[in-house]
Formats: sequence, structure tokens, C-alpha cells
Amino acid sequence: MKKIQILVACRDFNGSADAFVCEVEATDAMIERGEHYDIATEMAEEADYHPPYLCYDHTEQRNLLNEISELNQPSIPFKLTDHSPEGGEPISGSVTLGHEGVEINLKGFSDAASNDDKGTVVFLEQYDKQVLLRAYSDINREDPTDTISLEGARNTARID
Repeated sequence: MKKIQILVACRDFNGSADAFVCEVEATDAMIERGEHYDIATEMAEEADYHPPYLCYDHTEQRNLLNEISELNQPSIPFKLTDHSPEGGEPISGSVTLGHEGVEINLKGFSDAASNDDKGTVVFLEQYDKQVLLRAYSDINREDPTDTISLEGARNTARID
């Protein structure tokens, strides 16, 4: 059995568009038959979400990101799972595809200029011909605590 994270686009109890994220266990054969989506749909129903249901697993979520960006509906929810031996409770978060960059928000975390649970902890942007990752790891500081240039990760930087 494999653990697979599934995003289910659906409606909430008020009938508004929403998304439900869950983790299902399925065999390769079940995945080939699409049964992992059936399990995710049942889990969404149990959590009081309503049809229509559109399911996306890890192989399709990249396509979903492109579509959401085009539709100008930029927030994508996720659960961050602790895979250490001791484990821990999953943390809910979201990825927001904005005009200036990509933001990551986590429940229970924030930045200095935002309300609790509403702030950005990671920001990815292209600035001055570089791709930069900015981390906000101190809620009491307005400026990022770390800025990392990703220029060394460019394919053209590879040494043969």
C-alpha cells in the first residue's frame, strides 16, 4: 500500500467552491483503476464537502497549479506531514500563486506584519534577474531572516 495525498476540488457546506486535501492508502492496482479517488471522495463526503468532486493526485497537481493560476484562483491547500520516527500532528498550509511570486503560509505560523495564521513564512520570487527564496522565521522581524539565491541551482551552473 502506498500513501498518496489527494486534492479534491468540491463545494463546502454553504455551496461555495472549496478544496479538501487528504491522504489515502492504495495499491498500484487500485491507483490504476482510480479507486484512490473513490476513497478521497468518500473522505470528503464524511468531512461535509459536497459534489461535484474533481480529484487530483501528485501526478496531476502540477497541471492543477497551472490551471488555478490561469483562473486567478491562486490558493492551494496542503497538509505538511512529520515523517520523523516520533511523528507529530500534520500542519495545514497553503501555496498562493501571486503576481509577484509564490507564498507559503502555515497554520500556527506568521510574519511580523500579518495577523496570526495569515502571514507568509516563505516567499519565492524573481528579482533583479535572480530567483530568490526569502524565509520569515522570526515573527518579531519585518524583514526576511534569510534570503537565498537559487542561481547556483540553474542547469547552466552544473560542472561536468
